[in-house]
Amino acid sequence: DVEDETPRSSRQRRSGLSRLAEKRGLIASPTASNASLRSVGGTSGCGGDEALKSAGTNPGAGLPPPAPKAGGSRLLSRRKEQHPAVEDEGGTTGGVVRLGSSMKRSISSQDLASTSESQADMLMSTAVTSAAADDNSLGLDRLNDWDNSGSSRLGRLQQRRFQSSTSLANVPTDTRGSMSSLASNASSTMRKIPVSDVRNRTFLHGSLSANGLLGADQLDALIADRRVDIMAVTWNMAGLDSKSYPRSLESLLFPPDQEHVPDVYALCFQEVTPDIKELLLRCQATIGPNHVLFEFCRNKALLLAIFLRRDLIWFVSVPDTSFLSTRVAMATKGCAAICFTLFGTSMLFISSHFKRKILYFCLFVYLLIVRIRTRHLLIYAHMYLVHLYSTDDDANFEKRIHDYQKIITRLDLPKFTKPVRKSNDVTERFDYVIWSGDLNFRVRTGYGDRQRVDRVLTASTSPAEVPPDVADALTAGDELKMAQAEGKIFQNFLEGDIRFPPTYKFDINSDVYDTSNKQRVPSYTDRVLYRCRRPGTATVTAYNSIRELRCSDHRPVYAVINATIRPGVDSIPLAHGRFRHDIYVEGTRRRATQLDLSGLDARDKASQVCSVM
Repeated sequence: DVEDETPRSSRQRRSGLSRLAEKRGLIASPTASNASLRSVGGTSGCGGDEALKSAGTNPGAGLPPPAPKAGGSRLLSRRKEQHPAVEDEGGTTGGVVRLGSSMKRSISSQDLASTSESQADMLMSTAVTSAAADDNSLGLDRLNDWDNSGSSRLGRLQQRRFQSSTSLANVPTDTRGSMSSLASNASSTMRKIPVSDVRNRTFLHGSLSANGLLGADQLDALIADRRVDIMAVTWNMAGLDSKSYPRSLESLLFPPDQEHVPDVYALCFQEVTPDIKELLLRCQATIGPNHVLFEFCRNKALLLAIFLRRDLIWFVSVPDTSFLSTRVAMATKGCAAICFTLFGTSMLFISSHFKRKILYFCLFVYLLIVRIRTRHLLIYAHMYLVHLYSTDDDANFEKRIHDYQKIITRLDLPKFTKPVRKSNDVTERFDYVIWSGDLNFRVRTGYGDRQRVDRVLTASTSPAEVPPDVADALTAGDELKMAQAEGKIFQNFLEGDIRFPPTYKFDINSDVYDTSNKQRVPSYTDRVLYRCRRPGTATVTAYNSIRELRCSDHRPVYAVINATIRPGVDSIPLAHGRFRHDIYVEGTRRRATQLDLSGLDARDKASQVCSVM
């Protein structure tokens, strides 16, 4: 009995191992296994038994290996329950072991850890020998996929997370390679700050080094070419009520000929209503969350607002604001100004509204209030009416020049930063000055002005663009050009080439010029001019009017100026990221609501089309 038990125990172990190997998918069905053995031994004229004998020098090469330990059996059972599809369809009894390269790695990492060294060698030898048969490749591929899925599941999960959190164009397939690539990219874009620099200084007391807070390294990292686009917009809204605002301001802030959003917006409005918050909210909602309202300045009916990219708000100084009224009796005339320093470049933005024909009107109102004698009242009323229906004369022209001189000499800026040079002229204290507004300079062509300008405009084939010869004929009588040539106004200021029709005066909600009894001469009253302390550091890339907004008698005018920025020092009073947070939050919320509503409208239209079809 003792002698019979040993071979019986051996047979039981082999039978148990065969079942385990079959469950794992390592052993094919008897029919497929015999066919494989015949195919292996067919070339040498051997049968299945002889093929087993010729498998190798190892006497146990053709036999199944001993069963693994209990822990390995439980692991195999769990894997079989989790992946029941990997079991071969050929049967449940003995055969040969078919193994691929990925299965060898699985056996090496899991099963061989539970077996002895000799058993591991026996199993690997059998696998290498039997892998020469190709007839059961489908089961082998299924087995390899099952084995790889368990070992690379975590890697694929990490890779998906990495792909969703980065915008890199080519993401490596290897997770470890992806993480190392991400780390290298981060180190290449973010400058490392030495601990010694932080200990030795506070970054706020005048560092001239390249790696300072406003130094060359930080400037190059943020703005590689050291140039920014500044878009200045001026629009006389003619007292437009907030309820009558256009539904969308996209044509004002995103002109059709612009492909990129500028870095800085300087929005200049004249004759605005007291509800300026609604106008600012609409501008913020239109521009989007990439820009913030950095500062605004209001002077009665004048408004100037500066929107900056969020990337730039940490590198600007505290903004200075100032305003000035040039006509005490008129709330619409004067200027509003904002200045600040971006890195090491100081900028001044001015929005102004110069005098129109109001001299005799003011005297008439004054006499009416103080109740001067009727004879005097009638005389001044007659003078006002005559002046109202006459063309612009030299007196009004000189009054506009006086408004300009009053602004540049009385505007007290900057207050918190040092000017680039000391001067009585405020425009000489900054690197860049951008002056926008309704300057009210008219076109003078002599007797019969309106008829001559109409004849010139009819020669233009396009209502939105004026040929150079037509534009030159119109600007030849422009008062602003004439005053500049005489050195009376806007000295050292530049302006883009005018290739658009006159912007004043239109009938409301129409493209037709003034048809009232006054028959005002179409003129370029709305202008954008700029000045550079260093010639050649700024260029105009676009200068045009916006004809889509017809709710006012003026057409908005915009200019895009590309300016060079230089590094600065850390001694300026930084704004530390301040901006108008309430406008940003409410404007962004409105934008999201508008986008949701537009999406619903689009879906409703689509559903209506489907219902009709």
